[in-house]
Amino acid sequence: MSDPHRRAHENDLTGDNLSQLIDDMEENVKKERDEEGVPGSPTDREKTEQVEPDDQAPS
Repeated sequence: MSDPHRRAHENDLTGDNLSQLIDDMEENVKKERDEEGVPGSPTDREKTEQVEPDDQAPS
């Protein structure tokens, strides 16, 4: 039989554990979008030259 305290610790989704889970999920989504060739993926945006709009306030 498993230790309930250990199991509760493994399923703890607070603080650093939650942050790491979100980071991992974001990386997985980015990787999947790149593999599928989805337009507008983060890799596509990195390759695209930034465009400055014409309506900039004067310096």
